[in-house]
Amino acid sequence: MKTLTTTVGTTYTLSAQLGQGGEGTVYALREARDKVAKIYHPARRTAERENKLQAMIANPPTSARPITMAWPQDVVYLNGEFVGFTMPYISGSIDLYKIINPALQQRHFENVDWRLLHQVAQRLVLAVAAIHDAGSVIGDLNQKNALVDASGRVTLVDCDSYQVQSDAHVYRCEVGMPDYLPPELHGKTLGALVRTPAEDLFSLAVLIFQLLMQGYHPFTGVPTENIESVPGKLDVYCIRNGIFPFLPNSYVTPPPHAPQFYDLHPDLHQLFKRCFVDGHADPAVRPSTKEWHAALETAIRSLRRCAQTPQHWYRERLLACPWCAETDETDHQTPVIDKYPWELPQPEFGEPGYQVKDDPAVLFFFIALTLPIGLMVAVAIVFYITMLVRTNPLFMAIMFVLITMHFLRTQRPL
Repeated sequence: MKTLTTTVGTTYTLSAQLGQGGEGTVYALREARDKVAKIYHPARRTAERENKLQAMIANPPTSARPITMAWPQDVVYLNGEFVGFTMPYISGSIDLYKIINPALQQRHFENVDWRLLHQVAQRLVLAVAAIHDAGSVIGDLNQKNALVDASGRVTLVDCDSYQVQSDAHVYRCEVGMPDYLPPELHGKTLGALVRTPAEDLFSLAVLIFQLLMQGYHPFTGVPTENIESVPGKLDVYCIRNGIFPFLPNSYVTPPPHAPQFYDLHPDLHQLFKRCFVDGHADPAVRPSTKEWHAALETAIRSLRRCAQTPQHWYRERLLACPWCAETDETDHQTPVIDKYPWELPQPEFGEPGYQVKDDPAVLFFFIALTLPIGLMVAVAIVFYITMLVRTNPLFMAIMFVLITMHFLRTQRPL
């Protein structure tokens, strides 16, 4: 067995091989079960890479919240020659794409619901924020360089590919998946660029979208007759040209079986619009990690648990649990999350597609005009509890007007 030595003289013995990739091989360590070693292939054992790892070890990310990542811990040498590094051993987690993909998530996780997927997205946001706070850029954020466990804990991996800076020197990220790269990086030589957090924010938004929209990529869809042909993959074509199929456009429509975009909380689809539409021409307007975290927190708070099946979660604006309407034939406790068979109510006040004439608050106004104050309040409570007008500003304004009118009618002249 080969024996490795760290920069501080600690020795480790390579044990079982755990995995292999394009850059190197990962081994267990006999002396430390909580660590593994990544040994680079000979062509990757450069002085530049060694210096980059030392810079990363000297400046690890920190966060007020518990964040897990396979960040380098020690540079290791074999017979005095640089060969790789040690990092934390992550157990009990699988690739993020296995919870993104509805078919795979039912195979690997027992209890996946919409609330957990929101929480996974929020924890991914926190992990990305920790990297940015340390002055680093992920560069190649995609569904295969993050892990997730059954509780929804997210772990970032492949951290040695990140862009990091030490004093005036920038150690660049040389890789990236076209499906997750922002439009300004397409057609560029990535290894020659200094990457920015705004580029990570685009990739992050793609992953959040996939988590909440049953694995659908935000730039996939069906071309209309206005597009004669698409060179290469459709999602890459749409990214490059700023076509977001889930908002009205003349070129690409959403996939026919995809969830409705407006099923998401309004705060979320506003941030997606800023990232994918407004951010196409101006990366600076893409939502920050702080904004994503706040919007996901609001969305999580708006979810309600099903009274019939506690595993089910859904937006509180719905009148009934959608998951109960369609369950897996082989397991009636598991919601089928690749279908949205129910009909949603009309868009709420302030949402796209909202029309005053369709608002239940208007119906309440005309009903309440003829009622005494006591009965009016009772009707108002019924409307509120049934979620038809909950948190609707128009409803609140109508209530104020009605109460004021009633007060004025009951005042006796002097």
